Amino acid sequence: AFELQCRNGVRTTLLEPREVRLDSRQRRWLRKQGEGGLGPYRHIRDLLDERFEESDEGARLLREAACVVGLHADEATEQIVDAALKYGRPFAVVPCCVFPRLFPQRRLASGGAVRTTAALCDYLLQKAPGLEAGFLPVAGRNKVIF
Repeated sequence: AFELQCRNGVRTTLLEPREVRLDSRQRRWLRKQGEGGLGPYRHIRDLLDERFEESDEGARLLREAACVVGLHADEATEQIVDAALKYGRPFAVVPCCVFPRLFPQRRLASGGAVRTTAALCDYLLQKAPGLEAGFLPVAGRNKVIF
């Protein structure tokens, strides 16, 4: 969110329940910008869950979002996809952790359990027609579902 908003001028809202701390490089960059800089992105300390979606702020945020993005979103990955589909918003997620014990109800169309990142990607792609997968030019988890 910092890179998009502060360095690239893309208005960004970060939905993250944990406190986010800028590193020394980011703080130094903001100091150099002074009062004329874009300032920090908006940070909402909350979870993307049914309660948030039903709140006035959450529904407005999702309705008006240009795009919903989840990079290493952990447990929120599927919720990001579901919310984006519900509100008709474009999205991109890079699935990483699967959490099969936390989400035992996830099943592929074949009936198989979702226990690997590859299976999670397949599961997400099965949520709606027209979803696609691609790869980002970065090391590590780089398969993106959109």
